[in-house]
Amino acid sequence: MINENSSREEVLEAVWQNGRALKYANKRLKDDSEVVLAAIRQNWRSLQYASERSRDDDMLVSTAVSRNGRALKYASDLLKSAKLIVLSAVYRDGGMLKYSSERLRDDAECVSTAVWQNGRALKYASKRLRDDFQIAYQAVKNDARALEYVSDRLANHRGVVLVAVKKNGLVLQYASEELRGDREIVMLAVKNTAGALSEASEEIRSEVVKFLADNDGGKKNA
Repeated sequence: MINENSSREEVLEAVWQNGRALKYANKRLKDDSEVVLAAIRQNWRSLQYASERSRDDDMLVSTAVSRNGRALKYASDLLKSAKLIVLSAVYRDGGMLKYSSERLRDDAECVSTAVWQNGRALKYASKRLRDDFQIAYQAVKNDARALEYVSDRLANHRGVVLVAVKKNGLVLQYASEELRGDREIVMLAVKNTAGALSEASEEIRSEVVKFLADNDGGKKNA
């Protein structure tokens, strides 16, 4: 085990075997690009133990996020606003949009890439982009639960809601009140997920129950 008194050679050897050993190196070596790079190449999580300057180094952070998008969490605030680095991170883990700058959470390319990888990353998009049809549609197509994060306008969009409930009827709860009373949408939701009926409006429930009962009775008689 290395410590603050360990030499550069000892630290390099240690991080080649286990990148997280960087945690125990002295401040000078946590700021040594070669040492930090070796640590990151062995284990991307070691970026969290690097110096503030190292976490603001394009090459070091790019290397870390290329191994795992979650490394973006440990980048400097400046690099969380660097589009190429953020794109690399969210391409691998869409949820890392959470750690990007406010400016990039309002960038259509970054958000589109994030929801393509993880539909629920829509949660971290700007209000403007949560109201973007193409982005919202891609998000719910990827993960129906993303319907929770679309704008009120798109929660009332038949196309968006239909694709969501077709995948998971329980997300009907995130649709607008109007669409929770839409017979076609409710029937589709219930067809896919029996428990979805409880998310429909009261006005439509009895109608759907009657329809299902009649339909089931018809099948039995046949």
